[in-house]
Amino acid sequence: MKISLNNAKLITAALVITTLSGFFAMVTFLTGCIDDTEKLPKVVAVFTYTVNEDTGTVQFFNVSERATKYLWSFGDNTTSTEKDPVKTYAAGTYEVTLKASNNAGASNEAKATVTVVIKDKVSLPITFDGINVDYEVTTFNGASFAIVNNPSESGTNTKVTKVGSITNSGTQFEGMFLNVAVPIDLATKKTIALNVRSTKPVNVLLKLEEGTSGPVEVSASHGGTGWENLVFNFTSAAKYSRITLFIGGATATTGTFFVDDIEQKVTETPCTPETVQSITTADFNITFKTDPGTAIGSFDAVYTYANNPNINNAVNTSCKVGKIERSGGALFANNQIELSSKLDFNTHSGFKLKVFSAATGYSVLVKLEDKLNTNLNTEVSKTTTVGTNQWEELTFPFAGSQSGKYDRIILFFQLNTNTTATYYIDDFAYYGTGSGGPVCTPEATENINPANGDINWTFKTSDAAHTFEAFGNTAGAIVANPVVGGINTSCNVEKFTKTNGCETWSGLGTTLATALDFGVITKKVFKMKVLAQTQATAVTLRLEKLPFPDTEPSQDRVANVTQVGVWQELTFDFSDVTTGTFKSMIIYFERNANCDGDIYYFDDITQVAGSAPVCTPEATENINPANGDMNWTFKTNSVANTFEAFGNTAGAIVANPVLGGINNSCNVEKFTKTNGCETWSGLGTTLATALDFGVITKKVFKMKVLAQTQTTAVTLRLEKLPFPDTEPSQDRVANITQVGVWQELTFDFSDLTTGTFKSMIIYFERNANCDGDVYYFDDITQVAGSGGGGGSTNLITNGGFESGDTGWLLFNNNGATSISSTENNGGTKSAKIESGKFDNPGIKQERFAVGTVLANTQYEVKFDVKQQALADGAIVNAFVFSETSNANPAVQHQLTPITLSQGNWSSNTLTFTTAADVSGGISLLIEVVCGGADTCNGVVYIDNVSITKK
Repeated sequence: MKISLNNAKLITAALVITTLSGFFAMVTFLTGCIDDTEKLPKVVAVFTYTVNEDTGTVQFFNVSERATKYLWSFGDNTTSTEKDPVKTYAAGTYEVTLKASNNAGASNEAKATVTVVIKDKVSLPITFDGINVDYEVTTFNGASFAIVNNPSESGTNTKVTKVGSITNSGTQFEGMFLNVAVPIDLATKKTIALNVRSTKPVNVLLKLEEGTSGPVEVSASHGGTGWENLVFNFTSAAKYSRITLFIGGATATTGTFFVDDIEQKVTETPCTPETVQSITTADFNITFKTDPGTAIGSFDAVYTYANNPNINNAVNTSCKVGKIERSGGALFANNQIELSSKLDFNTHSGFKLKVFSAATGYSVLVKLEDKLNTNLNTEVSKTTTVGTNQWEELTFPFAGSQSGKYDRIILFFQLNTNTTATYYIDDFAYYGTGSGGPVCTPEATENINPANGDINWTFKTSDAAHTFEAFGNTAGAIVANPVVGGINTSCNVEKFTKTNGCETWSGLGTTLATALDFGVITKKVFKMKVLAQTQATAVTLRLEKLPFPDTEPSQDRVANVTQVGVWQELTFDFSDVTTGTFKSMIIYFERNANCDGDIYYFDDITQVAGSAPVCTPEATENINPANGDMNWTFKTNSVANTFEAFGNTAGAIVANPVLGGINNSCNVEKFTKTNGCETWSGLGTTLATALDFGVITKKVFKMKVLAQTQTTAVTLRLEKLPFPDTEPSQDRVANITQVGVWQELTFDFSDLTTGTFKSMIIYFERNANCDGDVYYFDDITQVAGSGGGGGSTNLITNGGFESGDTGWLLFNNNGATSISSTENNGGTKSAKIESGKFDNPGIKQERFAVGTVLANTQYEVKFDVKQQALADGAIVNAFVFSETSNANPAVQHQLTPITLSQGNWSSNTLTFTTAADVSGGISLLIEVVCGGADTCNGVVYIDNVSITKK
């Protein structure tokens, strides 16, 4: 557009157009100055844009005049120098500025305020109050629909709220339907309820369609009394995506009706009244037939008498229960029941209790006390295993030896935590006939001094010398065995509590009376029985050379607890250690993890002869490419053979911590991402001789890795300058998929034909926060490859659309996308994209070829396109995005030029080069965009899409 006014100081034109559906907006802004005395060339900055309200993606169209350079400021502290950038915003309002300039030094700016509103999809429950929800109600057979204010706050709908208004014209089966984003699953919840307002009796038909089975429908009668809640019980177990509502059904009905609060519920069944109850010692059985009242004492956990919150289950259908509201401000919130005589476990095996909560995996502890001597007590803890809002019956066994001792019952939910939650209890009663829990076996022997022979730490003696000391704001104490049975019937064990808010490095430790001399002792395997009360985890046994709590970490071994609530025996094998004296022993449960009140027990630490494999010394090593293929085995423990850690991390050659599987070698390198280290940290080394990819034939590198704490991505980078100088050149990424097991990763550089690389960099969980994670790596070898990046393999799935939309995302964006069976360029199908005014439909494959696509590599995109119509501003765009696996934004690659021919198929071959980070794979988008012209129209077919390495 040219400015025709002379001597104008400022010209500004703005146009805002929004479709009725609110899907797109296009705005044109022009600012500029013209002065007859100025010399040409003059720059005029002009741009338009479209907003995709499904995704928040804004496409900017730059139509500036006489400009060669552009600087965009997007209003969220990001910029771009592209001519026509694409920007994805969060919902909000942003001021966008385009500065256009040319080589003569002239410049001009245009500004616009961009408002992004991303509509939510409708799903149950539906209240019609969502100001940002796209309800997309469709009417039929003469009915009309609108969202209005509640006309009468009465009956079953007393809220000041928005409701749906349905006006019938008087024909049969007229009504409305809407599609829900989350399908209605009738597998367990088979009831749909809704409020309907009518001033006359009328039948209402509710039909579910677009499902995994055929349509289903249920009728209900409205009494004509205003707002009434209607319930529709279905028998199907299928899933449905459409709700269709008929007011009147087969009967022609006129008038205006209102609907609100459409929700899915569990089909209700009648509760079962309680018949007996007793709070006496002889036949203890609290069923809540009547309210026990103050017989249940509340100590920061308030008891009330309540209705059963869920009677639709097989565990508890009774009508009344007890409700416990736990205060988060009390670690020891509890409820207590005091009895007039001592509990009897000679004729009863223990207690059973039914519990219910919106929480899951919570602990329930029953503690028994003598009212006059609270030091006389015992307890049993259980953890729930069912999902949220489900009843579960727990049993708390007590041995016959506990009979006649206790006359107070204390009930704890989530003991020693700051949990705020509501729990329900029922049917708290004796169970069994007296076999009870097994009687513990007193410990017969104990030895905690290596000078007196093999260690046999049984906790026979309950004093400070025999207790491992907890550190890092945790708690440790010798207590009664909470689960007598299985492999451990002993009476005493040590309990370890990872108190909420404790240090992540917390654990337990002790100084040995005499050091363990691994040059002398022959039994180098330690066994320990463990019991996890709340969750399975890894357990680390560490031997240190200095007395506790001084630290000189020397040897760690890790074993895994695999079950909860059951004693297991773990093995920690130090057979490969041949020298060294160790003065202290440290135990870690869920090391370096956040503390959330988990409880563990351990017992019977013994010293036995080992049968685990001994490591195999490294036979060869080559770290100099001049001497042949690389074979970095860490045979030599020297600075030259060690990758240097950077970014405040630690690296060192150490003993292999997990012998077996694919790696039995003795030496490996350990990498610790120390708490607070730099996110860009890693390890690097300068190669003695550069790798010349114009000469070498083996361009694939393999590396064995072991993750101690978590799975992650591993990046191997080759750089052209010596370490630590950086000239990033080539990255390859592979993924660790298991913890505690050696895996071999492959990094394929076969596509490189030139370049010399002087240094090698390794990143674990690159660009992630540092929280003390530990990794090991070994055996970096150089092998022949088969051509990286998939060679000529097509990275696209179903590029000919012969499998319908499999692998593709179809975005209508107020236009239309579909799979066509009438047009194709070979095969039987193609993709059809139809666009109109302000529409932006497209087809997309998202985040594919993860681990296959190569960084900084040129790829070829091919697709066939048939233009049926492209009129008055409609254009075809194609983009590839280099995706990351972290929070960094994707890099966009626009594919141009696209060849089109009216009524004919045109083949396009376009290229792009991937970004340096493709850890999240790549995405492909093909779209047809229309501007604001009323006559804008675009219809194209796409077929035979492929992406291959060039």
